[in-house]
Amino acid sequence: MYVLDVIPIARSAGKESLSYLSSEKVPLGYLVEVPLRRQMISALVLSCQKAVDVKSAIRTSDFQFKKVSTVRKNATLRRQFIDAIGKTAEHFAAYTGQLLFALTPKHVLSQDIGHKIPEQIKKKKIPKWQVIQAEDEDRFVQYKQLIRSSLSKKQSIFICVPSLRDGEHFFEYIRKGIEDYTFHFHSGLTKKQTQEKQQQVLEEKHPVVIIGTPMFLSIPRIDIGKIILDRESSEGYRTIGNPRIDTRIFVEYFSKEIRAELIFGDTFLRIETIHRHQKKEFGAIQPLSFRILTPANSVLFDMTEENSPLIFDAYTDKIVRLTKEKNEHTFLFAARKGLHSITVCKDCGHIVTSSDGSAPMVLYEHPDGNYFYSPHTKEKRPADDTCLYCGGWRLNPLGLGIDTIEKEVRSIASDTKIFRLDKDSVSTHKKALSVALEFYKTPGSIMIGTEFALAYLREQIDNCIITTIDSLLALPDFRIQEKILRTLLSFRSKAVKNFIIQTRNPDQKLFNYATAGNSEKFILDELIAREKFRFPPFSVLIKITLQGEQSLIERHSQEIAEYLNEADADIYPAHISKISGSSIINILFRIPKENWPNHTLANKLRTLSPTYRVQVHPENIL
Repeated sequence: MYVLDVIPIARSAGKESLSYLSSEKVPLGYLVEVPLRRQMISALVLSCQKAVDVKSAIRTSDFQFKKVSTVRKNATLRRQFIDAIGKTAEHFAAYTGQLLFALTPKHVLSQDIGHKIPEQIKKKKIPKWQVIQAEDEDRFVQYKQLIRSSLSKKQSIFICVPSLRDGEHFFEYIRKGIEDYTFHFHSGLTKKQTQEKQQQVLEEKHPVVIIGTPMFLSIPRIDIGKIILDRESSEGYRTIGNPRIDTRIFVEYFSKEIRAELIFGDTFLRIETIHRHQKKEFGAIQPLSFRILTPANSVLFDMTEENSPLIFDAYTDKIVRLTKEKNEHTFLFAARKGLHSITVCKDCGHIVTSSDGSAPMVLYEHPDGNYFYSPHTKEKRPADDTCLYCGGWRLNPLGLGIDTIEKEVRSIASDTKIFRLDKDSVSTHKKALSVALEFYKTPGSIMIGTEFALAYLREQIDNCIITTIDSLLALPDFRIQEKILRTLLSFRSKAVKNFIIQTRNPDQKLFNYATAGNSEKFILDELIAREKFRFPPFSVLIKITLQGEQSLIERHSQEIAEYLNEADADIYPAHISKISGSSIINILFRIPKENWPNHTLANKLRTLSPTYRVQVHPENIL
C-alpha cells in the first residue's frame, strides 16, 4: 500500500495538496481519480511513499485516508507545464489545483490513456522576447516569416489567440502551403475530435504550427521554440469564472519554463507591454508603429445640444441615406445597449436606478411597452413608473443606445438592408459569423453593432461611424481611455472612405489622437499619469471585494487590511455599491512591481474566506 500526495484539480480546491491511499505505486506527474466532497475529481500526483514508511503519520492523522479510484497509464502533462501552473497560481494567490482545472482542457483530465512524454529538449538560455505593434496585414506578414524560419530550424511554433474567431482568422491566413502541419484547437471541437487532433500533433515528426487559446499549451509537443501571443491587449485572455486570472501571465511563465522565444503582437499593445519594451526588457521585430494609416477622411463632429440636437450630424446623416445608392458598406458603432443608457428625473435630478439604488437602469423597447432593466440586479420595471425619489413623472432619457440608433437608421434609410451585430441580437459564434459574412456580401448595406462586432469585421468597410462613445468616458476606470482609444483605432484602420466620431466632448484629447491615428503622445501622457498615481505598470494591484451587511463588511475590511499588514490599503465602496440589499466594499493594495509575487502575502490571501473575492491584476478597480 502507498500514500500519494496529490494536487486536487477542482475549481473549489481549498488546499494545495491532499493525501490518499493507493494499492499500486504511481509515478510523479500521473493523473489519478480521487473522491472529494462526494464527487470524483482528477488529481495530479506529487509524491508516492510506502505506507509503512509513514505509518505513524497515518495513525495520528485527524482524518480517514480515502483510496484512489483510478490511475492513468502515462503522465499526461509536461513537467514544465505543471511548474508554470504552480508559479501562475502563486502569482494570483490561488491554488495550483484551481489553475490546473481552469487551464487544462477537459479531454486531458478525462482521457483514459495519456501520452508518453519524451524529455524536454535542453536549451542553454531563454531567447530575448520581442514585440510587434503593427496593423493586421503587416503583422501577419511578419508572422509568416517567423513561422517559415521556425519550421526551417525544425522547431514547432505555438500561436496564442484570445478567441475562437481570432483562431479561425489566423488559421485561414497562414495555413497555405503548410496545411498538413497546421492545427487549430478550439472550443468548437468535440472531445473526440480534440483527442484525435492532439494525437496527430504528437505523432507528426515534422515541426508543426499550433493555434489555440493558452490552455492548449498543455499539448506536450516538446520542440516548441517560439510562442506568439497575438492580440495581446484582448480582455479575452482573462478567465471568466473563479479563479479570475490573466492567462497572459501563464504564457510568460510557460515560455520561461520551456525556454521559448515569446512574441507579443497587436495593432495597439497594452501600455504595460510598451513600457517593458521602453525599459529594454523586450526587443522589437521591427520599429513599433504608433500611426494607423488609412485613406479614409477622418472627422470629429461636435454633437453638443447647441450645435447638433439630432442623433446624426448632417454629414453622417447623408452617408447613411446614400449607402444603398452608392453601393457602399457602412458600420455604425454604439457603445451602449437599449434605447438610452440612463434616465434622469427632471424634477429632482436623480438618475433612475434599481429599487435598492445600487445601479442605473437602461431603457429598453418592447411591443408590449418599454421597460427599465438593470443588468446588475436583474430588476425589470415598466417605463411609465414614477421617480423613486420624488414621485415625479418627468423622466428624461439620455445617452444613445443601440436600439435608438437602429430606429433612426430605419427611419432615414428604410429601403436599405440593415444588419445588427451585438450580444443581444446573436446568441452563438456561428450566427455572428453568418451575419458578418452576409453584411460583406451585400453591397449597399448598413450594420449597427457594439464592440462585440469587432472580432467579426475582418475586411475593410467604406464608412465607419462612431455614433456615440461618450458614456464610456464616465466609467471610473484608470484603463478606460486606453480601451476607448484602442476601439477607435481598430475602427479607423477598417475605414476606407470615412471615419467619423460624434461626441459631446470635442475637446477631449483622446478623440484628436484617434482621428489623427497617432497613439504615441497618448502613451507618454498616460504613463506619466499612471506613475503619479501608482497604477500599472508601476505597481501590481490586488483587489479584495467584500459583500454583505454594511457595518459588518466595514469592520471585516479593516481587519483584513491589518492582517495583511499593508499600510497603504484603500477601502472604498464598489461602483455598484449595493446588489439585492447587500453592500459591496473593495480593498485595494498597490504592491511595488519588484515585490510581487510575494510568497508570504500570497499565502495570507489564500487563507481568506472564499466569500471574499481576491483578484490580482483586476480588470478594473471598482
